[in-house]
Amino acid sequence: MISLGQKLKLFRTDAKVSQFDIETALGMGYGSISRMESDHSVPTRYTLKKIAKYLRLNDRKYDYLVGSRETAPDLEDIKHALDLTKELWESHELLVIIRDDHFRICAASVAMRSLFGVTEEIWQKKYFLRNIISVMLDPSLPFSKMFDPKLNRDAEKDLMTMLVGFCFEMSYMRLEPDYADAVKDINNNPIAAKLFKKIIDVNYYPAYFLITQRQLKINFQGYKINLLFYTEVLPDSTRFSFIHFIPKPSTFPGKAIKYFEMVKKIFH
Repeated sequence: MISLGQKLKLFRTDAKVSQFDIETALGMGYGSISRMESDHSVPTRYTLKKIAKYLRLNDRKYDYLVGSRETAPDLEDIKHALDLTKELWESHELLVIIRDDHFRICAASVAMRSLFGVTEEIWQKKYFLRNIISVMLDPSLPFSKMFDPKLNRDAEKDLMTMLVGFCFEMSYMRLEPDYADAVKDINNNPIAAKLFKKIIDVNYYPAYFLITQRQLKINFQGYKINLLFYTEVLPDSTRFSFIHFIPKPSTFPGKAIKYFEMVKKIFH
């Protein structure tokens, strides 16, 4: 478990301020921040709020510091979330993934597992609680193949949508083992590694990263499928979100009927 002191140090160094800067600005005694960061003293909630405000931490970062995101959801939390969303992840028609606030996949609908081409047993053994980026880059699954520019002219753009989400939602958790594992998988893919470095180096957030532009492409039974996707937080358990993938109808005349026949094969 990453300590409170380690997190404070991470956020402070990210903000490019010194311990002395914080102590001076907030009227704290010399060495106060050093003792907190080394976990030799425990700050009050009031003090943490002042530090968080000075560092301009957003709600997610503050929640990771002292709130519900402090640790990843445990199996009991996950079971509760899945019970709330049973009709989603048991669906034979909806392409849905459920993930937690540490970017780990907790469930995939029956339809999604069919698209992955994996059984429930393999899903539980190989992909349950694995970081979503690692799953999408897994060479044994259909998504990764479409991140190859030779097969998809929009490969870099499609991959960027995944990496931007991962980076901006999870980079403040980079001390966590889950983050390190995902970065290892990213660096094992040359194209993903190049794009990820660009995001990190220049804080790059592409203008096209809109909900209507977030898409993945896969090959299914000889057909190329475009999947638009969006993320929505579960109302009764905000630590979890579902990602809904929606097949995008073909824009080429004469192919629409064939396209929907192909989509029907996925669901049934």
